[in-house]
Amino acid sequence: MPTRLVLIEDQLALRTGLALLLSERGCEVVGSTAAPVDAAALVARLAADVALIGAHVGGEGGGIGLTRRLSLECPACAVVVYAGAADGALLDAGLAAGARAVALAGGEIDQLADAIHAAAAGRPSAGTPPRAPTLSKRERQVVDLLAQGLTNEQVADLLVISAETVKTHIRNAMTKLEASTRAHAVALALRDGEISAPPPFVAGIAPARAPGVAARYAAR
Repeated sequence: MPTRLVLIEDQLALRTGLALLLSERGCEVVGSTAAPVDAAALVARLAADVALIGAHVGGEGGGIGLTRRLSLECPACAVVVYAGAADGALLDAGLAAGARAVALAGGEIDQLADAIHAAAAGRPSAGTPPRAPTLSKRERQVVDLLAQGLTNEQVADLLVISAETVKTHIRNAMTKLEASTRAHAVALALRDGEISAPPPFVAGIAPARAPGVAARYAAR
């Protein structure tokens, strides 16, 4: 079954070219738009599996703001953000905003198609080379919990360590990942496979009490 795809890109030529090339690689391009303001309604109406967003698409907050909005308003649709090789920080920001995958605009079209299909299936892109682990086991646990929305104090309580120790692990993780902020560290850890994507948010339940969070660490 083809992956149902919506393209969100304000350059008509690029949008048209991507639609043609991706339709030959297992994607059914069910819609496209240059206007981010229309994106959420379009994705919902067309029941898209994936939204491919240009990082520089116009509108408030650009492609990163749109990624955040779609992740909240259309959680059933995976987001893939693409940008040029010089926009590494934007790609990291895309992951932090909720993108399932990122891709280089100047890369091979087959790699972009792989990222789209992988995002739809909820798995890492096969085109992403495996990386050697960088973080210690405890640092991964701390960053993993931050990705799930826990505060330093909640992480400390769950792991039975002090809040100061949590801060130390965060600083060490940021240094190893070469991250500028905590959110940046989470994005890089997700990208590099140091941690897995957080479980779905359960409305009305605090992150520390959400199903699966405590269980994930009960035996550690």
